[in-house]
Amino acid sequence: MRGRYAYLRLYEMTGKSVYLDAAIHCADALARNYKPGTARVSPWPDRAYARDGAAHGNARMFAYSANVVDPIMLFDELIRLHQGDTRRYRAVRHGAWDWLMRYPMRNTIWSGYFEDVPGNMHNLNQVIPLEFARYVLLHPELDRDWRRHARDLINWVKTTPKWPKYRVLGATVTTEQGDGITFCCNAPNQCCDSHSARLAAAEALYYARTGDAAYREDAYRTYNWVSYWQGLPGAAHAPFADQWWFTDEFADGPRRLMDAFWAVPEWAPEDESHLVGSSSAITKIAYGAGSIRYSTYDVRSDDVLRVDFTVQSVTVNGRPLDHLASRTRLTAQGYVFDDTTHVLHIRHAHGHDVEVRGVGGARMPDYVTFDDPHLPAGSVLQANYAAAGIS
Repeated sequence: MRGRYAYLRLYEMTGKSVYLDAAIHCADALARNYKPGTARVSPWPDRAYARDGAAHGNARMFAYSANVVDPIMLFDELIRLHQGDTRRYRAVRHGAWDWLMRYPMRNTIWSGYFEDVPGNMHNLNQVIPLEFARYVLLHPELDRDWRRHARDLINWVKTTPKWPKYRVLGATVTTEQGDGITFCCNAPNQCCDSHSARLAAAEALYYARTGDAAYREDAYRTYNWVSYWQGLPGAAHAPFADQWWFTDEFADGPRRLMDAFWAVPEWAPEDESHLVGSSSAITKIAYGAGSIRYSTYDVRSDDVLRVDFTVQSVTVNGRPLDHLASRTRLTAQGYVFDDTTHVLHIRHAHGHDVEVRGVGGARMPDYVTFDDPHLPAGSVLQANYAAAGIS
């Protein structure tokens, strides 16, 4: 079930219909194989035989997975875009949501996610509940009880005895899964960074949505710990091997670190310009000295940036947006720029192409991220690369 939503986002980013077709094909397969589910059998199995959908006959097959949020995300977006068999998607989405509320949200059996772990009802994980919390925090309009759901899921991950948690200089370091007796990873430098970053992301987004400063502080401390372990640290290692998990280091961890800048944009670098978050997919973007030009897939979008210049104007499809007071909460079209933090919030509803202009700011360098992310073009590479400079 995982990854199907990515096809749809790729379609929005690139405009290539092949990705939309793939997303619809996946949604149709999910709808066709949907079952109402029980306490021990989920709407879709964790692992089943492709030939007939059977989830028995092998220890690796497992009929239960609490991870129905990924199909729900796919159905929600296809329904929003009016793509595919939306009538059927609505019915299946409703059934999957009802099952999620009836069982995992009550009995906390967050099982059935990792493909390398034999399925059972006792080995629970933090990925499913935190990804669900993240989703409702980003889309509260889809869950009327989003605040309680997100808060309870965050608290469950931080307190469940199913796997170890550690407090390290104020950070909450959490591993990924366990049954209370055996679990993945133990010491805080083993396999914990991307999972701790997922927890911090949910806390940061909860702060952004509710204003509860305690969640911001907890997220800040945990993100700070995570930053020491991202990027193949020499003393760190994965459990059971001398290698590091590539996806933890370069996919799951960093993308949840990006949520921090979206939720608390003043945490983004102050000497660079970045679009740190948007309610829409971004189809293109160009940074310049005192300017940013980008396009959103949706006509309506809420965008968050931190810039290294003083904003003087924002236009959408060439039409200027109103500059609102710095403490105004955006409820209509316009933009809010904080001259102290250089955080810029934009809401637009009449076009795709946004241009931000101002004074100051450095020219964005053309660089290649081999030895250091800030080495400019022309630098001599110091590692095992060609001796010539970058051109």
